[in-house]
Amino acid sequence: MKRYPDLSHASIDANDPYRNTTFDDYYFAISDPIGERQSVFIDGNSLPTRFRSLQPGSLIRIGETGFGLGLTFIVACINFLNEASSGARLQWISTERFPVKSDDLIQSIKVLPLSADMKQIAHELIVAWPDPIPTCHRRFFADGRIILDLHFNDSTAVVQDLAGTIDAWCLDGFAPDRNPEIWEPTLFEAIAQKSHQETTFSTFTAARKVRDGLIRAGFEVKKVPGFAKKRERIEGKFTGNQTINPWTPTNSIHP
Repeated sequence: MKRYPDLSHASIDANDPYRNTTFDDYYFAISDPIGERQSVFIDGNSLPTRFRSLQPGSLIRIGETGFGLGLTFIVACINFLNEASSGARLQWISTERFPVKSDDLIQSIKVLPLSADMKQIAHELIVAWPDPIPTCHRRFFADGRIILDLHFNDSTAVVQDLAGTIDAWCLDGFAPDRNPEIWEPTLFEAIAQKSHQETTFSTFTAARKVRDGLIRAGFEVKKVPGFAKKRERIEGKFTGNQTINPWTPTNSIHP
């Protein structure tokens, strides 16, 4: 695998800003995009409770595969700002192999039913949207309390190179039958290597290859009701014996 692949922009349907034409799939549930992000990824990882338990000066690290249009990040930011103590910080580490063009990001966010505080984060994201260069793009939000490390690169390569461990994983990236390359054993193994005994994961799918891959990598997996039209999805926690490996972010571009 090339560590720094040539990047291609995401191809967005001109008549449907939520649909990626390359993978013939949607970035989120069009019936209730914000509700889906909250239910599947935020509540699926018990993030509101975990945010409330953060002590001043502490840092929670969340990993995401498939940044897409950034909606999960936006929803997570608002949850964090509403629940966490003022001295706590959030580091959001995300991967995206096919970044959207800035114009497509603007159009997609424009039609989302965002609250006023979500619109503020979305505006900051649009202003800070990086050029399609295959590296880690670090951006700061909420006066530096939120750190976004957005990697334009393959998910597996990014996770393998991460320093420290991750507290929660949001596994996204289109349906496994539409985008099979991201849902491979090598990714699950890399995720396990960067997890600790309290690490959780949540995803929108219950596909057999994802479930089996996570179990083999050392995760306890349980099926839960899916969101909207999806019958089931999975979430769980890491059962390996790695301990928390803290990492303190700096203002440099590289994590």
